[in-house]
Amino acid sequence: MTSGYQVQECLDWATANGAVIDDSLEFKITNSGISVFVKSRIEGRSQPLISIPKKLLITREMAIKSLGELGSKNLGPNALTQLFLAKLMFATDTGPKDAELQQFFKPYLSVLPTHKEMHTPYFWTNSELLLLRGMDIYLKAKKNLRQLVNEWHELVTAGELRNDTKFYDLFNSSENFDAGEYISNQLADPTTTDWTDFPAYLWASSIFSSRAFPTLILGTTTDLNEAFLNPIIDLLNHSAGTNVTWSYNEQVAAVTFSTAQTLETGDELYNNYGDKSNDELLLNYGFVLPNNEHDKSTLCFRIPSESISQAARVGVNLQAAYIFDDMISYELPVSGELSPSIVNLFSSLNMLKSEEFLTVRSTLEGLDQLSSILQQKIEALKSPTATLSNGSNHNAAKLFKLYKASQKKIFQAAFDSIPRLQKEIIKAHKPLSFKSVLKNDRLFANSALLALGVTSYDDMLKKGMERRLILLWLVRVGNKQSYKNTEYQLPDFIHTMFQEVKRNIVVDKDDVMEYMNFYKSLFPQLGSKIPEVYGTGDWSIKQFIVAGTVMDRLMWTRGTSREPLFFERKPFHQ
Repeated sequence: MTSGYQVQECLDWATANGAVIDDSLEFKITNSGISVFVKSRIEGRSQPLISIPKKLLITREMAIKSLGELGSKNLGPNALTQLFLAKLMFATDTGPKDAELQQFFKPYLSVLPTHKEMHTPYFWTNSELLLLRGMDIYLKAKKNLRQLVNEWHELVTAGELRNDTKFYDLFNSSENFDAGEYISNQLADPTTTDWTDFPAYLWASSIFSSRAFPTLILGTTTDLNEAFLNPIIDLLNHSAGTNVTWSYNEQVAAVTFSTAQTLETGDELYNNYGDKSNDELLLNYGFVLPNNEHDKSTLCFRIPSESISQAARVGVNLQAAYIFDDMISYELPVSGELSPSIVNLFSSLNMLKSEEFLTVRSTLEGLDQLSSILQQKIEALKSPTATLSNGSNHNAAKLFKLYKASQKKIFQAAFDSIPRLQKEIIKAHKPLSFKSVLKNDRLFANSALLALGVTSYDDMLKKGMERRLILLWLVRVGNKQSYKNTEYQLPDFIHTMFQEVKRNIVVDKDDVMEYMNFYKSLFPQLGSKIPEVYGTGDWSIKQFIVAGTVMDRLMWTRGTSREPLFFERKPFHQ
C-alpha cells in the first residue's frame, strides 16, 4: 500500500517539474486509498486548483517514441500506451532513453495502486467470478478479458517482443484455467514480473480504465476513446454530480483542474468520472455506489428470430435493443421505467394470428409476461451469496453484495412499474368489466344462480366459475339480435367480433371434445329452465367454441384481482 512518504515524494516531483498545487489542498492516506482534503474554505471558482505540465503526462506520443507503432493501428486507441506503461513499471533491462523515463516517472509510478488494490473482476479468481454467474456482468467481464488478452497478444507478437505466449495458450486451451490466480501469482513480486507478459498489460490497462483522461482535452486527436495519464489530478476520488472542469492551457502547456463546488475546511475535494452505472464502475474502477442515480441494468432474454421479424413488421422500434443471434437485451434505468420499445416488443410476442397490429389486449398480456420475467430475475437475486474460502479476496464478495443489491433494486423498480402502466392503459382505453356486466345485465346475473349456482361476482371468483360464466354470456352476446326489448344493451364490439369469428372459424374434432363435457352439463336443460336467456337464439356447441375464441381475442384478466376486462380491438399506441 502507498505510504504518506511516497505521496509526498510524488507531490514534490510534480511541483519540481512545473506542477502547481493550491496551498489549501492536503493529500492523505485513507481507507479508500489517497484522498485530497481542503485545509481552508474554497469558494467555487474557475481558477485552477491543480495544474500539471504536459511533460508529466503519459501519452500515446510518448509510447510511440519508445515502442514504435507495432501493430496497434488495428487495436484499441490506448493499447500501445498501456503497453508502454507496463514497460515503465516492470521492465528491468531497457535502453538509456527508457531507463531515463523510468527514473523520471518513478515517484508517480510508486503511488499507482498494485493489483491487490484493484478490485475489478479481471483480477478475481474463478471461484470469485462465480459470484457473478447468471448476471450479464459476468458475461461482460469474460468478454472484456478475452478482448484484452487478444489485444495484448497482437501487440507483443507484432512487435516480436516475446516468443513465449504461455498465458495466451493456457487462456485459450482450458476452460478450467484460473486466469485470476495466474495473474495474481505473476504480479506478487513486481521485480520478477515480465513487462511483456499479460499480467503486466492487464495491470496497465486497469490503470488506464480507472485513471486516464480523454486526450480530447489536449486537442491533439478527435478520437473520443484515446486517453492519457494525468499525475496528481488522477489521485482525486469520484463523486457523481460534482461540477468540475478539466482544460488545457496552451500558454503554459498544462492540464488544469478546477471546481465550481464551495468546500469548507475538512471537506474532500472530488473529481467527477462521469455518469457511470455500477456495471461500469465495477468493471473499470473496482467499486460500486449503493445509491447510484446513474445506475442501470440489462434485461436479456432469448427470442426466436421469427419473433424479431414479426416485431419489426408491426412497427416495433428495435433500435433501443441490442440483438445478437437469438438473444435480445434492453437497458433498464435506475428508475425502472420501461421504454416504449420493450413494451411494444412484448406486445408483439403476445399477438394472436388474427391480429395484424399491436392491440391493448396483446400489450397487457405482454406486460404480464414481462412481469413474470422480472419476477424471476428478482428471485434469482434474492438467492444467498456463495461463501468464499478464507484464501479468497473477500473484497469480491463485498462488492458483489453491493452490486447485487443495486441490480435487484432496478429490477424491482421495473417490476413495480408494470401495474402502474397497466392501470394507465386501462384508464385510457375504458374496457368493459365483467364485474359491471353482472351488475347491469340482471337477467343474465339471475340466470347464473340456476345455471351454475353462482350468487354474485365474488362467489363466481371463489368457485372458479369465471370461464364458464363468461362463455355463457358471450354466446348471449352472439345471440344479441334474437333478444327483444332487453333492459341491458349487449355490447356491439363483442357482437361484431363474435360474428366475425363465426364466419371464419373451422371447427375440428378436438375443439368439440374440449367443450363437450361443459356443454352436456348445461344443455339442453337450460333452454327449458330459463328460456328467456338460454332458449333464445343459437346455443349449439359451435357457439361456445366461437365464444372461446372471442374470449382469447378481446379479454384480459387483471392480475391478482382476476377481474376479466374486454377491450375493443384497436391499434395500441403509447
